[in-house]
Formats: sequence, C-alpha cells, structure tokens
Amino acid sequence: MHNVSGHRTPRRLARRAALVLAMAAAVPGPAAAQSGAGRFDVSIGGLWTGAYALDPRHATETRNQAGGGDLVLFETDSEVTGGAGLEARLGVRLGSTFSVEAGGSWTRASMVTRVSGDLEGAPALDVRSDFTQYVIDGAVVARLERLAMGGGRVVPFLEAGAGYLRQLHEGNVMVETGAVLHGGGGVLVWLRSRPGGWFDRVGLRVDARVTSRGGGIDVTEDRRRVFAALAAGLAVGF
Repeated sequence: MHNVSGHRTPRRLARRAALVLAMAAAVPGPAAAQSGAGRFDVSIGGLWTGAYALDPRHATETRNQAGGGDLVLFETDSEVTGGAGLEARLGVRLGSTFSVEAGGSWTRASMVTRVSGDLEGAPALDVRSDFTQYVIDGAVVARLERLAMGGGRVVPFLEAGAGYLRQLHEGNVMVETGAVLHGGGGVLVWLRSRPGGWFDRVGLRVDARVTSRGGGIDVTEDRRRVFAALAAGLAVGF
C-alpha cells in the first residue's frame, strides 16, 4: 500500500510556496529597490541537512508447517543522519522583487541501521553506511524589500524550487537518482557596498528550507522523505 500523505505533502508545499511568492510580488518595495533587472548575485557556503527516521522492517521466512505464517528472523530500525557539505548559488534578478537561481550542492551523510530481535539470540548491533549526494536545482526567489531593516541592508526573502538528486554509496558501488522539491526563506545581510566597483556589495546569506525528496538509496517504498536544511555563507552582488 502506498503512503498517500507522502505524495500530497510536496504538492501542497509547492502550491503554498507559489501562493506566497505571488503575494510577495504584489507588495511594493521602497523606491531605492525598484531596479536591478539583469544584475546577479552569487553565494557560496556551508550546507547542513537534518536527520530523519526510516520505516522499521522485518526479515522473515515462511514456516515449514502448513498455516504456520512467517517467522521473524530479525528486525531493523534505520535513520539517515544529518549531513554536512557545500552549496553554491547563482541568481539573476528579474526586477525589484524576483530572481531566478541555479544551485549546486555536495553533502556527506550516513545511514545507520540497528539490527535487533535476532531469532538465534545474537546481540543487537549497528551497521553504518556512508554516502555522498549531489543536487542540481533551480529556484525562484522573492525579496521582501518592504520588510528590509537597517536602512535596506538586511533583506528577508522567500524561495521555492526543484532539482535533480544523485547519490553515491561508499566505494561508489551503488548509484541512485531522484528528484527534490524545496521551499523556505532566509535573509541577506549586506555588510559593505562598493558603488562603481566590479561588484556592488558583499555580505552574508542564510537559508532555512524544508526539502521533500523522492528516490535515493534509502527509499524502499514509493514515498517521499521530508527533512529540514540550513545553508549559510558569503554573498556577493554584481
């Protein structure tokens, strides 16, 4: 049986993100922000992904006697640990509010499986499997200039996007692919302006997202995994 709620979650997330972005576009910003089409922003920094639990599973075999049912050999409970890596993003401004972005990330994480309840009484043990994952995605960003603080130096934003996932098991013995949807927001903190220079300003960017992922090494059913992600790093505006 498929997990119906798992399929509805990313669709609902995408619809809500699109509605919020559309509402943001209708909010006028200050006069100083009514330009910028064709300019672009670059950011690079660290990426952290949250942990999440997988469905418990049982290893069974059919009993020899008729009507005996299945015999449970052992049980497993698994979790994907939080991961850490790098992310880079390039955004092109469409105007005072919207930008379109292309991004790429690399992270390392582990899947830890606890094996217990062995039929022959073997002690419980943990099995750890490391993997590397790469994501290439595109996103739409709405800058909330009307809510800017510090004389326009601190600018909150909303974002929503989708991308392609590629995961490599340790030793590259297994390759899995999938798709991701993400939505969230963050803040740009411009620390220094350089009008007339080869770049306009430099600062920090912090993103907090919810990611919905289909496919991948740890997916054993036709369902999606949902987890949080946080990115922070240097931002440069050109």
